[in-house]
Amino acid sequence: MSHLIPFQACIARPGQKLTDHLAAVKTYMMQSVLAMPPMPEQENLSQLAGLAGLCHDLAKCHPDWQEYINKKKTKGPSHAPEGAFLFSYFGYEMISRLEGDKHRLTKYWLWLVRDIADHHGALKSV
Repeated sequence: MSHLIPFQACIARPGQKLTDHLAAVKTYMMQSVLAMPPMPEQENLSQLAGLAGLCHDLAKCHPDWQEYINKKKTKGPSHAPEGAFLFSYFGYEMISRLEGDKHRLTKYWLWLVRDIADHHGALKSV
């Protein structure tokens, strides 16, 4: 039977804490957007991309996934769709609180939701 594991003790993969992995992906995503040619919504997009980085593997904290990564189970549960769901909600909330035109940012939000849901498969074209 699964048991709760403190979030700080969860791992993303052998030798890497989940907290460290999520923080590193957040930073990478934010810096990637900031390195793009300037655009009006770049700072907001950077924040949104950082949120996507935090959410993409967040469901790896599930006890069954932790048992899998610690080799106590042979197959782990899905985590990508759950991460997409979390990002979808938090990203929507973030965008809804912004001022001004949200059209382009909403398009990026939808792309990120889809990419997180499929981040262990071959990303499909739009």
